[in-house]
Amino acid sequence: MRAGSYLVVVTATDSFGDSSSASAAVTVSPRPQVTVTIAYTAATATFALTESATTGNFITSVAIDFGDGTSVQLSGPVLSVAHAYIAAGTYTATAVATDSSGATGSASTVFSVSGGASFTAPSTAAKNTVVSFDASASLPLGQIVTYAWDFGDGSGASGSSSTQTHPFSLAGTYNVRLTITDTSGRTSTLVKQITIT
Repeated sequence: MRAGSYLVVVTATDSFGDSSSASAAVTVSPRPQVTVTIAYTAATATFALTESATTGNFITSVAIDFGDGTSVQLSGPVLSVAHAYIAAGTYTATAVATDSSGATGSASTVFSVSGGASFTAPSTAAKNTVVSFDASASLPLGQIVTYAWDFGDGSGASGSSSTQTHPFSLAGTYNVRLTITDTSGRTSTLVKQITIT
């Protein structure tokens, strides 16, 4: 229903056909207006927001659902919010603004994030040689707290360094798994094969 003043009329009719009516004036308040745009870089997504309250009121809070299981509620009007996504995928971010009358308005944006866990390594190597793994291209930059490696031969390594080395003692094809974890406990995993000759 659009904002404005309306006359609501209710008519009741009984089983004998008798009827009675009553009316009342109802005012529907407009909702706050919200727009959300996004600029995504390799490290973070930055949301630009604009909010306008209903007449005679002001924005008291803005709640943002980032679409990845995390959200934030901020006081007053909000112009910009930055958020790091650790996993690639398509996300729907929603902002809900509330004004001093208690009215709410919302807007959403759908966007795709590329990245997540990533590493480089040779596809083949000789046994008993040291193989280097580099996960420095994993996203988001500066937000990863743990790089956990499973080399597929029963051994692994974990730490804050984005690089690792590992020798394979037996020939064969191994599935090397990297799992990165960010400061919020979210994870992203990538598996690549390496053939040892």
